[in-house]
Amino acid sequence: MTQRNRIKLRHVVPSIVTVFAICSGMTAIRMTLEGRLETGLAFVLLAVFLDAADGKLARFLDSASPFGAELDTLADFFNFGIVPGVLIYHTLYLGTPLASLGWLSILVLVVCLLVYPWPTLILADCVYLLSLPFSYRAHKKHCKVSPEHAHSAD
Repeated sequence: MTQRNRIKLRHVVPSIVTVFAICSGMTAIRMTLEGRLETGLAFVLLAVFLDAADGKLARFLDSASPFGAELDTLADFFNFGIVPGVLIYHTLYLGTPLASLGWLSILVLVVCLLVYPWPTLILADCVYLLSLPFSYRAHKKHCKVSPEHAHSAD
């Protein structure tokens, strides 16, 4: 491999931290299924810490990448959508008469979290969140996509 084709470690470190965050979420599910809810919640908190650390590391090391951003989005969806849903269902609803209703509520939670980031992902080149009020002049200054075209994907 030539010097030109080598991947530098600083470009990989934030993604490794993100993978550790996903592993922490998986371990939280395992601990909960084994009846150790407190340990499972501790692993969710570790995932929160790792989620904050990977972004800061990417900025500090100047190694942000589209792959890293997509991996982080996947990790966020898993760790803060799927994992809490499984923990809540297993702890509160499993084996109760409300298990079907509980499962439905968890599905609604996961679907809402899955659908929510799409408007911001479509406008990824722009500092623009549809759910926050903004100044049109500031928007025009910082954003390459006009608000009229924000929903033109339909």
